[in-house]
Amino acid sequence: MPRKTDANNPADWLWIAASDLEGLRVVAAQEVAFHACRGKLAEVLEKILKAELIRLGWPLERTHVDTVQTHLAPPR
Repeated sequence: MPRKTDANNPADWLWIAASDLEGLRVVAAQEVAFHACRGKLAEVLEKILKAELIRLGWPLERTHVDTVQTHLAPPR
């Protein structure tokens, strides 16, 4: 069961990155999904960098649009 995380806690970002990395190790050991692993590894690096920036005091800014909300939004 997933644990509750706080986007402003660097330790939580590192925990998520470690979890993702463990999944990558399993897939890489089976020598499958190279391209998917490459993309996921980039996400892991982003999470590690985000954790460090938060630790240094940088404010967290949401940069991705929630696609589900965009698709469900009524037309203007």
